[in-house]
Order: sequence, then structure tokens, then C-alpha cells
Amino acid sequence: MTYGTKLRQFREKSRLSQQEVAENLGIGQSTYSQWESDQSTFKVEFLPKLAHLFGVEPVELIPEGTIVKIVNSGNQKIDNSIVGFEIKMDARELYKDLLESKDEIIRLLKKQIGEI
Repeated sequence: MTYGTKLRQFREKSRLSQQEVAENLGIGQSTYSQWESDQSTFKVEFLPKLAHLFGVEPVELIPEGTIVKIVNSGNQKIDNSIVGFEIKMDARELYKDLLESKDEIIRLLKKQIGEI
């Protein structure tokens, strides 16, 4: 199942028009229509907004088998960095891991802010 198919199914289940979804996201209806028809893809920052709008968890919008590819081409060398690597991860698992670790990340950031 594609992103577009999932978007259409959740939109219809939520009884929203493409125009209503687009307005809530601050984009044009034609842009959203292209997402549903798999003519273009959306930026990841729209995932939580779409999930909230449809009343589902963001991970439910990610099709099974979606792979996230993280690439470091090695163009910018930073001290103690590893350059020229590629990582492929299951997108659904990555998102679940991020959700599970968000509280710990927030705690660490608050601690760092307090130390500054």
C-alpha cells in the first residue's frame, strides 16, 4: 500500500475533503491531490499534522516496508566524524523508536539548557 492510498483511506474515514485537509495543512488542494495520487511526496514534517487531522498515530500513515535511507557523502568532515556511510532503516520501526525515546531526549535537553 502506498502513502497516497493510506492518505486517501484515512481522509475518507475522517469524512474530510481534499480541500479541507489542504487548508488545515496550509497547502493547495492540488498539492494534496498529488500526494494522494502518488504523483509527489510530502515532507516528513507533515506526518504529525496529517496524523492529528485524521486522529491516528503518525506511524499508521507509513506504509509497511518503507525504508529510510540516511546518507553521509563525506563532503563535510567534522573532527571525530565518520564519513562516507549509508544506513537503511525500516521507517515504521524508526518512528516507533523515536516516540519511545522522546521523553528521555526532552529530559536531556532540559538538563543541558539548565546547565547553560
